[in-house]
Amino acid sequence: MPRARTYRVPFANVPAAASSTVPVLGVNGASTVRLRLYDMTYGSDTTPANAAAQFQIVRITTALASGTAITPRPDDPADPASTSTAMQGPSIGAPTITANSSVYENGWPQLNNIRHPFQEGYEIVAPATANNGLGIIVPVINGTAWDFVGTWFFSE
Repeated sequence: MPRARTYRVPFANVPAAASSTVPVLGVNGASTVRLRLYDMTYGSDTTPANAAAQFQIVRITTALASGTAITPRPDDPADPASTSTAMQGPSIGAPTITANSSVYENGWPQLNNIRHPFQEGYEIVAPATANNGLGIIVPVINGTAWDFVGTWFFSE
């Protein structure tokens, strides 16, 4: 079986805007491949404060729009460009979030950096359907608003 192509999407200076409908980060797959999120890191580059947020990864079924595009970077420079697209920023046009589709949820204190590798075979998978993908929503922020940084690692 051929090796899956792996990519990363770094994001930075993303305001953690409280919303249950507008993602602060998203990755849309393509109709030709299944996007598999296999690892992620996140933290904050804001002045430390006693603040926390609820963080969810949800499935999305329409294209992201109006944010800042991020080009997925191949881990192997010999691999072709990713067929997936990524976008960050609180101005991302609200895509359709699949009802009851939260596939990962975590409370996140601002003073901590978090890494979550998903066990092989248990990655978060988006279907091979155009404009379907994954997004981060932040439904609740307690304390002062803050920015976050991190990287999503996925394969196609």
